[in-house]
Amino acid sequence: MGAPVLASTTSGDSDGPPVVLLHGILGSAAYWEAVTSRLPGHRTVALDLLGFGASPRPADAAYDTADHVAAVVATLDALDLRGPVTLVGHSMGALVALRLAADHPDRVARLVLVAMPVFATPAAARRALGRTRLRRVLLDGPTSRAFCLVWCRALRPLSRRIAPLYVRRVPAAVARATVDHSWRSYSRSLAGVVENQRVATDLARTRCPVVVVRGDRDPDARPSADALADVRDVTVPGGHQVPIDRPDVVADAIRHEHRLLA
Repeated sequence: MGAPVLASTTSGDSDGPPVVLLHGILGSAAYWEAVTSRLPGHRTVALDLLGFGASPRPADAAYDTADHVAAVVATLDALDLRGPVTLVGHSMGALVALRLAADHPDRVARLVLVAMPVFATPAAARRALGRTRLRRVLLDGPTSRAFCLVWCRALRPLSRRIAPLYVRRVPAAVARATVDHSWRSYSRSLAGVVENQRVATDLARTRCPVVVVRGDRDPDARPSADALADVRDVTVPGGHQVPIDRPDVVADAIRHEHRLLA
């Protein structure tokens, strides 16, 4: 059986240059609305990654980078996007986008990696992601699993309604999507994509032009000088949520405007 086809949201000019956007963990296609509204001349396709948003949540998936890449490629085929596209990813989605560009160079014309988390080892990732006690409770172990099963499954209709009250720095649609996943898709994606990443290796195998966009206050988006040797690095004031806080910058990077990238 082939990889599942993901849910997608298409906007812009149907005949324009195609741009495919991949959200981060706990996100959905809604995360990109501020960016896609600034790309009227492009055909923009925002995907819900495997196990998130309205996309399938197969119980037998590993939710590692290979699974996510396979699902994105299957979706591009289903949408008849078989030629090279501009591929954009935020956070975990940037890691998926980078691997796809490395494994399928014929599918990607340009790569825009936004707030991509970079960790030298899985242990370093776990330390960074669990830097506070509250985050350790929410991210790891039986307590977080029980919380997710209740809040994101049993009480999902209620949690979606009140999510905008406690996830306040993002639009309401983005906040509501933070509960649209399963424990398996969340926890395995965190381990299989974010913790067990190969950024330096994947960058070395990527043939297309690469732009890295990151906030200067994002502690986890810090590629080494060696990793950035062959990419365009755009640093802006801000933290991890660059597509929401600075959608103009991300849209400029996608359009490859001279004033930003010269």
